[in-house]
Amino acid sequence: MEILPIEIKWHICRFVKANPFGIIAPLSLTSRAWYDATAPILYETLIVRFGDSATLQKAVFELEEGRCGRLFLKHARRLDIVCLWNYSEKPRRHSNMIYQGMELVHYGLPASENTFLRSCLTECLDPELWPYIPDFRHYQEENWQPLVSLIAHLEHLSELNFVVKNMYPPSLHQVLRQNHPECRLNIWTFQGVNLDTPILPRIQRPRAYENLDILCSSGLHTVAMDYFMDEAGRPWVHSDEILPIVCMTPSLKHLNIRGRSSRSVTLLKSVGKEYIATVKPGLAACLVSLSFTSPARCGPWEKTLLEMASFVDLSRLRSLDISIHSDPVLLMRAASILTSLERLFLTMAPWMVRTAGQSADDEDMIAAAQAFNPLKYLWLRGLRRSESLHRILIQHGGSLRGLTIEPWDTNYQNSGLSTRYKYPLLNSHDVTELSGSCPNLQELRLPIKRRGGRPRECDIYNAIGQFPQLHTLVINLGCYHWSDCLNSQNDWAASFRDTLINAATDEDLARGIWDLIVSKQSTQSLRRLRLVPFGAAVYDEEERDAIWEVSRSFLVTCKTCMGQPPDVMEIGTEVWDFLGLPRGEIKGSEHWSSRLKKVMDNLWPLGGDGRWRVKSFPLQVDHLIAHNPS
Repeated sequence: MEILPIEIKWHICRFVKANPFGIIAPLSLTSRAWYDATAPILYETLIVRFGDSATLQKAVFELEEGRCGRLFLKHARRLDIVCLWNYSEKPRRHSNMIYQGMELVHYGLPASENTFLRSCLTECLDPELWPYIPDFRHYQEENWQPLVSLIAHLEHLSELNFVVKNMYPPSLHQVLRQNHPECRLNIWTFQGVNLDTPILPRIQRPRAYENLDILCSSGLHTVAMDYFMDEAGRPWVHSDEILPIVCMTPSLKHLNIRGRSSRSVTLLKSVGKEYIATVKPGLAACLVSLSFTSPARCGPWEKTLLEMASFVDLSRLRSLDISIHSDPVLLMRAASILTSLERLFLTMAPWMVRTAGQSADDEDMIAAAQAFNPLKYLWLRGLRRSESLHRILIQHGGSLRGLTIEPWDTNYQNSGLSTRYKYPLLNSHDVTELSGSCPNLQELRLPIKRRGGRPRECDIYNAIGQFPQLHTLVINLGCYHWSDCLNSQNDWAASFRDTLINAATDEDLARGIWDLIVSKQSTQSLRRLRLVPFGAAVYDEEERDAIWEVSRSFLVTCKTCMGQPPDVMEIGTEVWDFLGLPRGEIKGSEHWSSRLKKVMDNLWPLGGDGRWRVKSFPLQVDHLIAHNPS
């Protein structure tokens, strides 16, 4: 091993870097040669997290003065600047409230990732828990000098990620261009380039565009920007004058556009035209990914996409995240332009909201999904029926390497138990048909309705094992009861009991689902399985808290040694540990009603210390053995 060339050692280090057991750090201690090979990889990414000026200065001081910090200064090629709310600053509703934290704070966009489901393996996938996760914040003091000093001292910086809810500061831009002119800049937080224009006097209006020079500079690789529109009625009015300017940046590859409402769009348009007249045309960007977002992912994005084709080359766009909201026919027209598209993230959100309980999909939206050339990766949100899914897969199934069916939360439309989430309710026959339509599928995320581990549920896991090349799987486990008609106290108790049985998730259940899927997979290709319970959002507060406390999310990973049981790791434990709350042991809360405590006692008798020891209920696999005797 010692005589291997340094290039080979680097390849070995890259290979073992992602190992969950941290092999690379002990490897660096074996010899000087291996230390020299591993150090550039161990210290290649530097993440500076802070909440205010004091925590920022402390972090930078430790980097510049500490031994480990000096190693980052020498080797770091990537710098992430992340401003976060501290845990102590998050409001608490009452003493037993649980704050579900995740292992990683993720700020990439699905459409900008080189992978498909990697972020889904570690991030929070339940929107109801997002308010309890550390969020990005505005840096109020705006004292950027510590970061200016840090950037100047880094020796090999090639990528900077800015994740602060501020306008990207000129001081950082200046030191970056002076010391690292080839550095790639990614601005992940939204830049409001014309936010203040309507209220500024004409003499001050150029200040509203002062960061456009930064956003149009060389080195900009990723940017998120606000796009103003008046969505009070149709037709929409757009403030689209800024888009052509930003898209004149040749280095720009990833663009994220967020819809913002404004009653002064007309003023914005007139001032924007004045500014455009002063800008010298340049080379257009060659975008790789384009994402459209808004609070409900709604907006006239089909029109915006089609208009962008007039000033930027979209023929080489590989990834698109968009909602079909106002005019699906326009998206069909755009599909003919996007000839290189490989990844499509599609939200089906009709402008005219359907009545609660209606389960049909919009025919034009299905046709729009079918209009694209065969895709490699497809992510669907808001699809309702399995029949619609199968029709879409007639066009794309044979070429797909990755497929996501996301359970779409419609809480802004209605709160009925049976209509809160939009997703096709798949049975084992549907999953079997899915495996036939997508023979090359390697990554899959799909929602299923839990049924207490009974045979109908087990049959679905059995059917998932029929994907021969599947190596990454995320299952959203729907735990909620589907009936809106609970006419008595007994009805409620029986319904909520079923919900808690479905929600109770632990290591044993995770291994059981893994074993059942792998036992039916002839190729044994599955390597990663993420289980994510969902459905607590449809309940009242105390019921929701009880469901959150019994439902846990797990990542099951195949070991490299054949014959060894898989590793099972809980995702989202850091805040539980921070609050000192044991997982799987729930202390009875004085805030809970007697009827809820009675249901809990029925499932998991209260211990002498006043805690419920929660265990999952085993899968009923006996029927599978009976049908397939050895």
